[in-house]
Amino acid sequence: MDEKKYEPFSHPRWNDIPKAYVTGYKPLTEEEKEKADAELEALIERDQKWKKKQKKK
Repeated sequence: MDEKKYEPFSHPRWNDIPKAYVTGYKPLTEEEKEKADAELEALIERDQKWKKKQKKK
């Protein structure tokens, strides 16, 4: 056997800091932002109506 002292998690894969990579970022145009906001508002309204219906039951 090796005389070396065993150190758990000593391999570099356990100690390397993961790096984040941005892939495919594309800035939105004003029209796209407005469309996304309108869709989100519609979803929120739908959800609020559904919650009101559930409270009545």
